[in-house]
Amino acid sequence: MHGAVYGGLLLGVSEVLLRSWLPEDLVGITDGVVFALIALFFIFRPQGLVYVRSAERV
Repeated sequence: MHGAVYGGLLLGVSEVLLRSWLPEDLVGITDGVVFALIALFFIFRPQGLVYVRSAERV
């Protein structure tokens, strides 16, 4: 659950920062850049954001 919270926070902050730093005519590509960041994250970190030593099945 912690990884989902951290990931959501990271995506939200990155989207807001991209919208504030990009020029007005490039703000439309923010969604594409965020999607590319998610894709790169899944390629380089498929195990997730937070390392879990052992998972308990319920």
